[in-house]
Amino acid sequence: MKVLKWLDDNLEAALMVILLALITCVMFLQIIMTNVFRNALNWPDEFCRICFIYSGFLCFALCQKKRNAIKIDVLVNMLPEGGRKVVNAIGEILLFVCYVFLFYHSLELMKVTIANGSRTSAMQVPIAFEYFALTLGMALSIFRAVEEFVKGFILKKGGEKA
Repeated sequence: MKVLKWLDDNLEAALMVILLALITCVMFLQIIMTNVFRNALNWPDEFCRICFIYSGFLCFALCQKKRNAIKIDVLVNMLPEGGRKVVNAIGEILLFVCYVFLFYHSLELMKVTIANGSRTSAMQVPIAFEYFALTLGMALSIFRAVEEFVKGFILKKGGEKA
């Protein structure tokens, strides 16, 4: 249970730290290979691009979990308490709809890229693997949005602390 709790609290952040550490190490290796050994590798740029794409889409889920969506707090804070709750609820619903929309279309994109069979030039990784970052990021964002809804609305109404 402790492992599941840790994963629930830290999954996206831990994956992003790992990906950004990999980017740093691989780029450092490329710098050493280029400047010291005068023999640049052909795969680090592609590898780092893929890691960067995944970290970018994982950020959506992390922001959803931390409730750090871009919003204009100045206008919302001018509303009375009831108005704030309504505006925040509408914002959460719109974000959820956006996640579902992007998830659905990412599945369509995955179908096309898998059927196409394209691969990256240096590492020969299927292009679909790169596009899977969008699918994964939106699936985790949907999960986090539902999780926040359950914690924020359903559990509070049942008398438990969220």
